[in-house]
Amino acid sequence: KRSEIMQLAQTLVFELAQTFSLNRKSPLPIDLEVEYGVPAHLAEVPALMPGGVVRNDIFYGDFEEEAREFAIALSEVYRSGDYRGEAFNSPSLVYKMRLDDRKKEGADDFALLMHESASEGRPINLLNLVSSGLGQRSSAHSSGAIYPGGGSSDETVSELPYLESALQHTTLNLPRTVYKSGGKEDPFFEALDSALDLAREAGRIKRDVLSRRMKSGSLSFFAESSGEKPYFDLNQGINLIGYVGLNNAVKAYLGEEFHESGYARDFGVSIIRHVSDTLHGWERESGERWHLCSTSSPGLAQRFAVLDSGQFSEVASVSGGEVGYSDSCEFSPGAKVDFTSRQKILAEFRRLSTGGSREIVCSSGRSPEELLETSEELFKHSVPYWSFEL
Repeated sequence: KRSEIMQLAQTLVFELAQTFSLNRKSPLPIDLEVEYGVPAHLAEVPALMPGGVVRNDIFYGDFEEEAREFAIALSEVYRSGDYRGEAFNSPSLVYKMRLDDRKKEGADDFALLMHESASEGRPINLLNLVSSGLGQRSSAHSSGAIYPGGGSSDETVSELPYLESALQHTTLNLPRTVYKSGGKEDPFFEALDSALDLAREAGRIKRDVLSRRMKSGSLSFFAESSGEKPYFDLNQGINLIGYVGLNNAVKAYLGEEFHESGYARDFGVSIIRHVSDTLHGWERESGERWHLCSTSSPGLAQRFAVLDSGQFSEVASVSGGEVGYSDSCEFSPGAKVDFTSRQKILAEFRRLSTGGSREIVCSSGRSPEELLETSEELFKHSVPYWSFEL
């Protein structure tokens, strides 16, 4: 059985890798969420068997051992890399960390296996369902977005939508709003509101286009259903608003980075709270789902900075003389902030990010044991989501 499971894991990973290489239009990898066993909310759900048959006397919990073996096999294939021994560009593994999993047989060895992959240069993502306060049905994307998992705790899995996804992910260029305002408070928030309104309009247009195309039958996958309920409910689709360059915006406005003074930090929090409050207002007004997330894309942040440098003289250079902005609420590269202080400051921003906030940790030159210790520290600080990358 072990060899069969390993073969299935190899087939899955290599076929997904090939699919990604053929689809050059998508810059994002395909994600695989990895569970160490069967999560409690699925254990007593009747299992979907080969041929699409649902047996009321066979449950997903009956396959606990096989599920654990498959998680181990996926991790080993991913750690080994492609036919050249290099890291896969796709799929990307998102490990869901649950408190119950820590009590399962082999849990310590599995945790070390995950961090061995990271130590060998394979990027991994870990979603904290232990101490972060996220619901047990939450899921995450390797881009940094977190999906809370719709429905109340007493709803069965069969009563929930099959597919939860983001309709649109729009990123705010916060430093640009400061440059356009001339460093004055009222014009700054007016520029921020203008950017938010534009993001809302983009989301509305995309929703309308998707709705028309689904009704015409041109989006066959989205139109599929399992009988009474569709796989994808457009009305439950999430609109994500992200941001980059918060630290740069605060520096341009006050002359201080937000780790350098309490006033600078409070101003940074006030910016993100303003965005968060605006999105909550949209939800109450329209019934649509709007979530604030922390955009994790160094490439996008740099492109924004390069574009702004041609329009605004205030754009400052970073290391190496190049222009660039920090990801979301990240510190500048040279900021001297210890681990505990860093987590306390970032926690203030994470609390406002209903759509996710991801910590990126450098794994270069570090042993699996050291990376595992880092994960334990992040658990202690209730960090919801983090990635190990070179």
